[in-house]
Amino acid sequence: MPSKNKLRVLFVSSGNSPQGISPLVLSQGKSMEEQGMDIVYFTIKKSGLIGYVSSIPSLKRIIGMQKPDIIHAHYSLSGFVSGLTFTNTPIVVSLMGSDANMGSNYSSLIRIFAKKIWSRVIVKSASMNRDLKLSNVNVIPNGVDLNRFKCLDKAESKTLVRFATDKIVISFFSDPARYEKNFSLAQEAVYSFENAKNIEFRVIYDIPFDSVPIYLNATDILISSSLWEGSPNIIKEAMACNVVVVATAVGDIPELFDGTSGYFQSSHDLKDMIDKLNNAYDHIVNKRAINGREKIIDACLDSNSIAAKLCMLYNEAKTRNSSGS
Repeated sequence: MPSKNKLRVLFVSSGNSPQGISPLVLSQGKSMEEQGMDIVYFTIKKSGLIGYVSSIPSLKRIIGMQKPDIIHAHYSLSGFVSGLTFTNTPIVVSLMGSDANMGSNYSSLIRIFAKKIWSRVIVKSASMNRDLKLSNVNVIPNGVDLNRFKCLDKAESKTLVRFATDKIVISFFSDPARYEKNFSLAQEAVYSFENAKNIEFRVIYDIPFDSVPIYLNATDILISSSLWEGSPNIIKEAMACNVVVVATAVGDIPELFDGTSGYFQSSHDLKDMIDKLNNAYDHIVNKRAINGREKIIDACLDSNSIAAKLCMLYNEAKTRNSSGS
């Protein structure tokens, strides 16, 4: 049994990613354990609304057995399911970028649960909350494990993943089939790029999580053309590896890139994205400074700093619940 002195947190999330539990959820759990907490996982392995609802009895049993101090649900559907157990345990819900872009009726449902049932709500960027219009919210992005995501030798990394060592590699890190990732814009921008003969374009997804740092370090320019995001993890991970990035100005990209050398925000206009790719290309060719890792550290976006913020939030939720306020 877990120690009586440790705060026990039940993570509730989907278990349908290729790795089972999302690596991001597991990474956050690990960082919380390093803060001295007991983390227990409950995964929802059925998809769709009916699949989530059918998991409620199992979740209620786990809550009764584990008696967690806090339930931390990841994504709104997990938050709805947790709330419908009608537990007295405080529920903290992390909303992601997609949660803020499901339509007005869905946003209204989130606001009802946030006001009536959930103890605390986390969004990944201030822009998310402008869309959701929640009155009591905490802006806490996912943190970056700086021990995992760090600068490696670029030539060696390219050789390991069989990228061209004599060209500038531009990589798109997502499934092109995902509508919100807007792959067609990135693809057209790369193919219209004036230095196209000097580049290699790679589309990277469904790779083992442990391989992501190597693929990032093998990349010269990461391109992201998303229609919306909360606080895109792959961008922060690329910054931790000092990889140059061109990205549409969604989520917290404007704050991340502001005053950061080697990072170029674009609109969703094709010409603008091509211009920003040219700027990024020139930045690399002219060997200008890249300050992404420094920005992640200065902004306290490392996993340990984020874990400390979550610990404070959990304790606030527990104290408030105990006092009945």
